[in-house]
Amino acid sequence: SSIKFVPNEPLLVSSGHDNSLHVWIFDQTDGSGRLLRSRSGHYETPTRVRFYQNFRSLLSAGEDKTLRYFDIIYAPKDRELSQGKILHRARQKQVSAESLKLPVITQFSFGYARERDWDNIVTVHRENRFAYTWSWENKKLGKHRLSSVRQRKNVQTTACCVSQ
Repeated sequence: SSIKFVPNEPLLVSSGHDNSLHVWIFDQTDGSGRLLRSRSGHYETPTRVRFYQNFRSLLSAGEDKTLRYFDIIYAPKDRELSQGKILHRARQKQVSAESLKLPVITQFSFGYARERDWDNIVTVHRENRFAYTWSWENKKLGKHRLSSVRQRKNVQTTACCVSQ
């Protein structure tokens, strides 16, 4: 579960065990809040939620091993960022699609500058030594898997940061 206030706005965004995101607005004369918008999409608990694109949208990671985009204003834009042709590969290998997904995302970071030119999102995953890039422009897993040159196989990556 997580809650975040929107800076300089009477808005609060919450996520919880019901696997949905709620936007609350505090505009009542008595100072109380009311539900403004609600979105769902993760079928397991959200683990990380961050504002994206000047607080107009959210990026959200969940226990369901997905990275999702939520537009705060226009719900039809909501989508899961693709990890590739998982269903096709699962059928070929005769394994479950779930087993081919990247592990649960534990941290992510992004930059807005030139997001149309290259991968601009970086994710770190549970019990994984690599960081992965994602393309916002293409809404999918990017081309790069990042690792420290000296990183041993039994080491896990725990943090990432993209400078603005």
